[in-house]
Amino acid sequence: MFMLKALAGGIILYVVGFVLSAIINDIAGVVLILNIIIGMIIIGCTDIIIETIKKYSNTPNKND
Repeated sequence: MFMLKALAGGIILYVVGFVLSAIINDIAGVVLILNIIIGMIIIGCTDIIIETIKKYSNTPNKND
């Protein structure tokens, strides 16, 4: 009886670990995609902010 319980527990742990690793891999993929999208948004926003600052600031840029 103990062997059956140990075997069932091992199978359950294996299945739980397998499912968790699959979920974590999916989450990692989603997080990677989200990070890329967020990075693009941040880059776009910084470009827009820099352009508006250049537009509204009357001081000439030293880099130009």
